[in-house]
Amino acid sequence: MNLDNNQIFLAYKASLKKYLPNHKSKHWNLNYTKKKDLLSLNDLDNFRNNNFSDGLDVKSYGKDYQKKLFSKLIDSCGTEFVYKNLLKENIGNLQSYGKFKDKFFDNNQFYSIKWLHTILEITKKNKINYTCEIGGGYGCFAEKLIRKFNCKYIMIDLPEANILSSFYLSKHFPNKKIFIYNEKITKLNKKDFDNYDIFIIPPWVKLDKIKIDLFINTRSFMEMNFDIIKSYFNLIQNNIKLYGFFFNNNRYYKDTVGHPIKFCDYPYDKKWNVVYSGESWNENHLHTLITKRNDSFGNIIKELKLIKKITQTKKNRIDKFFIKKLLPNFVFNLLIKLKNKIL
Repeated sequence: MNLDNNQIFLAYKASLKKYLPNHKSKHWNLNYTKKKDLLSLNDLDNFRNNNFSDGLDVKSYGKDYQKKLFSKLIDSCGTEFVYKNLLKENIGNLQSYGKFKDKFFDNNQFYSIKWLHTILEITKKNKINYTCEIGGGYGCFAEKLIRKFNCKYIMIDLPEANILSSFYLSKHFPNKKIFIYNEKITKLNKKDFDNYDIFIIPPWVKLDKIKIDLFINTRSFMEMNFDIIKSYFNLIQNNIKLYGFFFNNNRYYKDTVGHPIKFCDYPYDKKWNVVYSGESWNENHLHTLITKRNDSFGNIIKELKLIKKITQTKKNRIDKFFIKKLLPNFVFNLLIKLKNKIL
């Protein structure tokens, strides 16, 4: 049963009433919270063309680069896989798109299709019945995974994102039952899971004894305060099924929340085995780490130490780049010589 815009907007308004300051980082306040006073029912149909998905959408590439990236995706995943996972509908009325046969492509889809391809290679014969995505934005990746796995899907995000994902996913899946927020809801339970297919909730709604096959976070832990990251890791590690998977794709280092957020410092407990670890596709400033839940100690701590070394190398390169831009060449070269002597 498709949600109408009025139902979606009422859920959005209800969630704003429960919004607490600690839910929002400095980054979120600067980039998203300001939208809440501008958003109206009429904006949803054009949300990818009226700035409301900015920061949750990859739209900034020029046409030539977009075509090169599409070609790179084809080389990585194969034409058949890419075509099968592209969309026929332009939900949100995005203007900066390309066409491939009878489907359209855009930058955000490229990354979601690549991530889907990677997850399928890793999970293989493992059945994915329950997926939970933390910080899923407007729902681009969720759409790919729901269509592929036909799984129950939980999206946990803040109100400014949830209103967009509610609209986007309801348009793509008119026959699925979508659970959205109201003020009486404090947790999801087994009965809710039996009655609905997709769940779009803010972080203060708890999961009651629900075990998840696949947890996901892409590009949003890096924009959260560290105490919020800790709370999400508690959620993941308390609700992941034994031998379930966690797909984590974030920057090595970012400090837009007012303090450094490093991938290597994420609070993994010791019961994870690493099944994939490496630079993210087409984004060498991000790292992709896929882990599998274990019943005893795994190798995650060793891997985080390796990521820490990579982080320092990358940060040194970034610092060097910006210092060089700010200083005259002779001063910069002198500092490098002094540093080499000291070290």
